[in-house]
Amino acid sequence: MLYDTLYINGKIFTSDDAAPFVEAMAVKDGKILWTGKTSEAAMGEAAGLVDLEGRCVVPGFVDSHQHCLKWPTIKSPFWCFCPTSTPSKS
Repeated sequence: MLYDTLYINGKIFTSDDAAPFVEAMAVKDGKILWTGKTSEAAMGEAAGLVDLEGRCVVPGFVDSHQHCLKWPTIKSPFWCFCPTSTPSKS
């Protein structure tokens, strides 16, 4: 097989100013090898086929955790409390 997975019928963000969105994307070994229109996709050349049914894909997000949660352990401590409570000052 030429590709591991072929994604079709979607709205795939490319971050390319010339073509910011495409309909289809082919992936092999975790790398995007081809993007274009669903009608141009090599349907028989992929081990897996995913019909996105119009859903949006934004490739490249590997880890979307938040570093701000580590801030209290890196810098000086600050007040953390629920909006409905009042912090006590010691």
